[in-house]
Amino acid sequence: MERPDGVASHDVTDGSDDVLHETDGETAQTAAGATPDEPVAAAEPPGIDLSRIDHDLAGVEAALRRLDDGSYWTDEITGDPLDEALLVADPVARRNR
Repeated sequence: MERPDGVASHDVTDGSDDVLHETDGETAQTAAGATPDEPVAAAEPPGIDLSRIDHDLAGVEAALRRLDDGSYWTDEITGDPLDEALLVADPVARRNR
């Protein structure tokens, strides 16, 4: 089958209700009923919690800022030194527990 843009393609099924469109050796999966030219929204993989990843990244960025300004090894509230064991267990810790 040839598309209007002159690229040869053909439909293949993978056993599901989805249709795979092969174009010059590349395969793109589209939702059932979608045309090959319609973008398909990527689903978030199961088990991925993007808000948790953002939270963890914010902690790492804060730790890097504290390393830069020399306050990494101190409790940000009391100013007391953070225990080395605490920082080994939790490198983004900001307070003694």
